[in-house]
Amino acid sequence: MSSLYTASASSHSRAGIWLLAAIAIAACNSDEQVSGIDRGGAPVASAVITTGSVTSFGSVVVNGVRYDTSDAEFIIDSVPGSEADLEIGQVITVRGQIDANDARTAVRVEFDDQLVGQAMNIDSSAGRLEVLGQIVRIDGGTSFDKEFSPRSLEGISSGDVIAISGFLDADGLTVATRIGPDDGNAVARVHGHVSDADTGAMTFRINALTVDYSAAMIENFPGGEPANGDFVEVEGSEISSAELAADRVSLESRNLRDDDDDDLVGEIEGYITRFNSPADFDVDGQPVVTDAQTLFELGVAVDLDLNVKVQAFGSVDAANVLRADVIRFEPPGILAIAAQVEEVNVAAGTITLLGILVRVDELTRLEDQSDDDERIFDLSDMNVGDWLEVHGFEDPVGSNTVSATLLEREDDGDDVELTGFVQSVADPEFSILGVTILTTDVTEFDDISRAEFFSDAVGRLVEVEGQLSGQILVAEEIELEDD
Repeated sequence: MSSLYTASASSHSRAGIWLLAAIAIAACNSDEQVSGIDRGGAPVASAVITTGSVTSFGSVVVNGVRYDTSDAEFIIDSVPGSEADLEIGQVITVRGQIDANDARTAVRVEFDDQLVGQAMNIDSSAGRLEVLGQIVRIDGGTSFDKEFSPRSLEGISSGDVIAISGFLDADGLTVATRIGPDDGNAVARVHGHVSDADTGAMTFRINALTVDYSAAMIENFPGGEPANGDFVEVEGSEISSAELAADRVSLESRNLRDDDDDDLVGEIEGYITRFNSPADFDVDGQPVVTDAQTLFELGVAVDLDLNVKVQAFGSVDAANVLRADVIRFEPPGILAIAAQVEEVNVAAGTITLLGILVRVDELTRLEDQSDDDERIFDLSDMNVGDWLEVHGFEDPVGSNTVSATLLEREDDGDDVELTGFVQSVADPEFSILGVTILTTDVTEFDDISRAEFFSDAVGRLVEVEGQLSGQILVAEEIELEDD
């Protein structure tokens, strides 16, 4: 199988690991030339298409790879725009070139909001809300615009018009990667799969939303009208309605390949939406196949299943199938830390908070939500004493080291927060990620008694809010997160 990458990433990064491994795979093969690199190890130019969430700027970084966007065309919500219109966490598509030195140059960058409409049925405890009949799920990978206060579901009110970027899962739910305020154009937008198509009534459904397309502009449908299973974009002006009178309905191509592409590198992020076997599945609707030469990172082939989030890297064949050289699992960022920076090591790509070592690399989503508001933001901009909110996963398990999936700098916070799995208990103390947490007579236990907590806490996911006293976190509030 062809390998498509060279080791441009730094040695400490997760991205660098799979890039190096992919080259090793190629070196074991024959000397024929393939997309991105030849079998003898010499890089060659190739077309590339990448779909994923933006992790940082300085040009654009997506799926752990930086693209030079200085000469790129930007299409934002179907109209010309610029890189300044993009935000961290938005899901974009980049078409470009990889040169002989593995430098990436973007030719065209496209972004469309997944949903624009009124927020309804907000459930902060469950991490869900509804927009235009679509259920939206919030998790540790969701970025909130700083215009929301607080920057969470609690900062959104029912009836607010919001714009959501994210991925669809196998159940048709939208998993939000970024939520922001609407741009003020008051245009409802929804993407999804057509069901219950009625050509006589000129209606169809996208999950719980009924779409009336009788007065709409219809675009790109070979049969002239929407059909069940079509993936469509719908726009209209009734941003609060459960039945949307569409102004435009467009069939959205899910093909990575253009007709004029020869050798095409494909890189795609998303949830597994169809699963036949570990060798045959879809990522965000894109067919992917693996074989014995495919490298798996942060998991193994048997871990693949519906609704598992991955990145797939490989070559796109003439049938629009991505033949994967690398499958990288994206563990959910269920661990969380909100605290001041104690140490920054730019060379090692690490920071320390609460005594916990946190690794930061090209796959970490970085955003400055403080008053400094630096658009190009990385470890070199962080200082001891900065207040950060970090989400990530323990890697390796048992190491008390966190690989950051999302890192946001904020203005000074009030309470230190730590979410993780309880390692040990010795009433009145317990530990998470090596941090000792002390409970007192005024510690509030949410929906559980103190005695129940200490008898059942080990191995449970727990959120703690409190204050630091030396190296000990004195808990003010404790909540079980896995109930």
